[in-house]
Amino acid sequence: MVNINNEQSYSLWLDRWARGVPTHSFPKIFSFKKKKTTTLVEGKLCTHLHNLFHIPLAQQAHDHDLQLVELSESLDSWSYIWNSRNFSVAKAYMLPMNLKLQRS
Repeated sequence: MVNINNEQSYSLWLDRWARGVPTHSFPKIFSFKKKKTTTLVEGKLCTHLHNLFHIPLAQQAHDHDLQLVELSESLDSWSYIWNSRNFSVAKAYMLPMNLKLQRS
């Protein structure tokens, strides 16, 4: 499973990352956004809320912002279907055969 490969190409609001699409998961904070096309890396590098959002934020919207920050800090990690960050040719080769055996 891949969470994020290139943060520069992911939309902070419209792409699926971490737990889903932020516009659906965090509708309150989305309602205060200034720019719909903010990339994930722009959001992570932003140091002042007023650059991303219309201020003042409602308390629930601020809580959503804190949750988004927490989620974005755990991004850009890879793991394979066999729950390892290490690639294995043997495991990749055997995967289709193991899936067929499990279905039989």
